[in-house]
Amino acid sequence: MKITAKILTVLISLALFSCEVSKSDTEGYIDKFYSNKIAFETVAEKIYADKELTKRTGRRIPENKIDPEIKNDLEKLGIESFTIYKANCKKDIEVEFILNWTKNATLYLVKNNCNFDRSKIGYHSKTTMIEVWGLGNGWIMWIDYDFI
Repeated sequence: MKITAKILTVLISLALFSCEVSKSDTEGYIDKFYSNKIAFETVAEKIYADKELTKRTGRRIPENKIDPEIKNDLEKLGIESFTIYKANCKKDIEVEFILNWTKNATLYLVKNNCNFDRSKIGYHSKTTMIEVWGLGNGWIMWIDYDFI
């Protein structure tokens, strides 16, 4: 019985530590965003302009509903999927991208036109499982460290 508890403890510890994302990793993600900011802005604008997509707020968008040009842009940027939500300002929407840049956590990039404080350059907050960075002009990057 004690051996089973030790094995379980080791497995849980390995799972927790394998979800680690270092400060240099996050700095790399931020640099990668800024290096591709124009392309991210462009794909966000294409999504905002596509009335078929913006009707689907709150739901993942099926691949067959995405314009091939947008789909190509998403692949080039390492965007695994996206969801459109109603933003908490005006009657605007926001687009939340899930990026495939890391396997150690879930990395999100969010674009909204509300320009909340948390989207301002230099904003940073961290809780146990969530870390958020403001990237400016309505862009937010956040990481969910929860391995489940």
